[in-house]
Amino acid sequence: MYYHKRRALLYYLGMLSTTLFMGSCVKTNIPFGQQFVDNGYTQIIQIDSFTPRLSTIYIDSFPTSTVNFSFVGKYTDSAFGNVNASAYFQLGAPAYDASSTEFNAASFDSLTLYIKLTNAYYGDTTLPINIQVNPLTERIVAPNSANNSTILYNTDSFSSAATPIGQTSYLLKPGFINSTNDSISIRLDDSLGIDILNKLRTKNASITSNELFAQYFNGIKLSATSNTDLAIMISDSVTMRLYYKTPAAPFAIQKIASFQSFNNGLHFSNITINRTGQLKNANIGSVNNEIPSQMTDSSAFMQPITGTLAKITFPSIQSIVQTHNFIKIAKATLYIKPVKGSFEGIYYLPNTLQLAGTDLNNGIGNPITNASGAIETGNLVVDYLNGVNTQYSYDVTAFINSLISNQTANSRKLGLILSPISSSLFSGFSRLILGDANNSNAQMQLVIDYISLK
Repeated sequence: MYYHKRRALLYYLGMLSTTLFMGSCVKTNIPFGQQFVDNGYTQIIQIDSFTPRLSTIYIDSFPTSTVNFSFVGKYTDSAFGNVNASAYFQLGAPAYDASSTEFNAASFDSLTLYIKLTNAYYGDTTLPINIQVNPLTERIVAPNSANNSTILYNTDSFSSAATPIGQTSYLLKPGFINSTNDSISIRLDDSLGIDILNKLRTKNASITSNELFAQYFNGIKLSATSNTDLAIMISDSVTMRLYYKTPAAPFAIQKIASFQSFNNGLHFSNITINRTGQLKNANIGSVNNEIPSQMTDSSAFMQPITGTLAKITFPSIQSIVQTHNFIKIAKATLYIKPVKGSFEGIYYLPNTLQLAGTDLNNGIGNPITNASGAIETGNLVVDYLNGVNTQYSYDVTAFINSLISNQTANSRKLGLILSPISSSLFSGFSRLILGDANNSNAQMQLVIDYISLK
């Protein structure tokens, strides 16, 4: 679709003929500033006929042991699938003095695990999250790869005992979480606490160092029970506290031995997804790792934590240079629209999303930036009336110009990845279903203003 003021071409052609006839070798200088000024020789034409191509790409795995948080819970998303997240931790020995008689006459009180909350969650907060603690039956060990990597991924897991040593039901109160203080406490099995106290009392070697304690107690797995529809993000500051009493007149004194999370480089989250809906029907996975939007009802899906990102390419954009009297692109704006009805209730829209360059291998490159060098984050506008005009907008002028000037064989395979800001790519539950140019409820659009001779 074109929008422009038409001028009489005969006048321009007559002037051009006269100039050629006179044999002048001086061409008219057409100035281009940041804002176009109509100087009688050029005009701005706006066009939206270059249709972006949209697809969903599959992320096979991503590291979860390199961050200071973990995920626990499960929920059902009709679009992305059934999600189950578990967190794994090692615990270290308490502060210990071999010469102390502190535990000689101590009596057991209780053993409790404390999990520090963050403000990130996803699912139904009207119902409690039910968390259980299972002891590991094997020690957490990082894989020994060819490059000596010690990274653990969302696909890794370690065996645990079938019977939990503690469980609790917690009702999350969104908006009232103080991330520095709020925590969930879980009372653990007394028999474990009594055994640990006995080892402290007898100065057993297993409580004299973190390494030896990890050999005695492999660690814990935190997971949600089947009657949960909520996932939360917790900090890596997990602590187990042994409460005991020492005799003193006239009353016994309650004291605490603390077991902090040990070797945080080995704490990680396991995340599994049982696909449902359009993604399942399209058979997305490690084999079919890029699904065109035509196979998913003119939509694409983005939720990194469940292994999906949206990819946008512009396969026909280079033909714009063949447009009559084309000189250059003045501005290119990409409008991304969430599918109407896909962001209601618990399915909230991310406030910011970035576009980053990618190629046929679907790696995430440098993010798109504005003229001042700041990352473009979408300028989200929400249509609260009917939702259909809700959109993110991005200035992609520099990227489109780079595609036009790229004459290599793979230039048509270059594109953009839509995702959360790279620093928080896998640190939350950001979710979006977006439509392609044929989706009546969310039409993606590339609008180009280009400079043309009159």
